[in-house]
Amino acid sequence: MADETCDVSTTEQTAVAIRYLRISSDGSREVAEDFLGFVQLKETNAEGITDALLTKLGKWNVDVSKLRGKGFDGASTMSGHISGITTRIQQALPQAKYFTHCQNHCLNLVVVNSCKDVPEVRNFMDAFRQLSFFVNNSNNRKTILKSKISLKEVDQLFGNLKEHEEEILLYSNRRLGLATLCDTRWLSPVDSLSTLLVKYNQVNNALDDIDIKSTGKSRSDTYAYMKMSEFSFILTAVMTQRNLTFVRPLSVSLQSRQCDLVEAHEECQILITTIRDERNELNFHRLFTRASSLLKDTSGEDQEPEIPRATAGKRHARKANAPATTPEEYYRSRFSDDIKGAMLAYYLLPKKLAKLTRI
Repeated sequence: MADETCDVSTTEQTAVAIRYLRISSDGSREVAEDFLGFVQLKETNAEGITDALLTKLGKWNVDVSKLRGKGFDGASTMSGHISGITTRIQQALPQAKYFTHCQNHCLNLVVVNSCKDVPEVRNFMDAFRQLSFFVNNSNNRKTILKSKISLKEVDQLFGNLKEHEEEILLYSNRRLGLATLCDTRWLSPVDSLSTLLVKYNQVNNALDDIDIKSTGKSRSDTYAYMKMSEFSFILTAVMTQRNLTFVRPLSVSLQSRQCDLVEAHEECQILITTIRDERNELNFHRLFTRASSLLKDTSGEDQEPEIPRATAGKRHARKANAPATTPEEYYRSRFSDDIKGAMLAYYLLPKKLAKLTRI
């Protein structure tokens, strides 16, 4: 198994690990996994990486004649069936004919792409990513944030937490900074968002201080991040973090040495069922209440969610939802899955007409 990465000195290298069957003296067998080391890359094309990997395995005295499979990510350089690394290795070692696309990498791609498919979540994740980089790319800004950080009573702030939620939030409560959001780190989204939620008021106060002590572009950038005091931003953060907490156990399970294909399939089915069961009015009300509590904690007053005013342009572009009489109804419609009508219109495309039925 190999994955290309770049270290802090911008040196391109590939991390290499092997999985094998270990047979003990008593005849018992178990799947073992060992990290071998890093392979420095002079070239990052398929040919260069393949030569570097095979050469290094030889220096490590690995018997490549027993190699039966490879595990990479889905990048064309690694998994391309014409001239990718997996194909080149198979040409050199015909017995190594099995290729596995890292299942955790697949899961991460699903999570990232799913977030991009919902406009509210996509905009929130982009804003939060920029915010995390903005704070962490300056020692002065990190110092200001750390001066505001303190432990909070998670139960009092959120309430009605399930066991797995409380565990994640309590762990994030011990952090002394704001974790940077990174799409390629599998556990980064849920861990970063959990840290934001338990430190929400403190991060907001830190931005106020940064705004006062900054000038020029830094000050204008800080002003742009003040949207985190808006209720729509808070609610999206709460809902996104809630859904990602269900994905985290599967991601951890897929990284286990003991995980096999059957177990991975069963864990995925459990996750699908769990998320499907969570989509109901009661759970949305709980999340809305949780976001409302966070709004009050952040604003420092008894501020309540309100239906946003629509400008002329937004009135024209607004979705054709039923008029909302309460803020909760309004925000529920923003995340509604009631788009069947729009999806059925897909079949009116000429090339899809043949799929229409008389039902």
